[in-house]
Amino acid sequence: MVEVDIAVIVTRKTGPAGGCAVGTFGQHLLAEYHGCEADILDDQDRIRALIRRAAEAAGANVVAEVYQPFAPHGVSGVAVIEESHLSIHTWPERGYAAVDFYTCGDCVAERGHAVLLAGLDAQRAELMMVHRGRRGPGGSLHVDSHRQENRASEQLPLVGEG
Repeated sequence: MVEVDIAVIVTRKTGPAGGCAVGTFGQHLLAEYHGCEADILDDQDRIRALIRRAAEAAGANVVAEVYQPFAPHGVSGVAVIEESHLSIHTWPERGYAAVDFYTCGDCVAERGHAVLLAGLDAQRAELMMVHRGRRGPGGSLHVDSHRQENRASEQLPLVGEG
């Protein structure tokens, strides 16, 4: 069992100016990586190191980690960060990884994405940034962007466009 000091997480989320607005606003990056190297996706230690590097690149502070390999292949894992979480689920047989990076404060999830894109040796990625916990009219969720990228970082049209 993993023990997490909830007081540290709560303090960070409701901390000084520059943190989360009223402790609820966050950015949720949903990422799908395709054409990844199967050996990387099936290696629990490499996935753990890659997720840690992605969190650090984004400016997040890892407080706990749990990873689980699956038979015959694949890895799922989560890094609990002071700012929320970063999780991954891999399907080596499909060259596919699904990543979920939810954060508040000063973290820049896109920096973590750059680390993951290169580290997974992904040929393309689909990304959706969702703003969560917003206050005011229009609801608390807002899709800020939705795009696809190839390995050369060329942005492709938004999903559903031309």
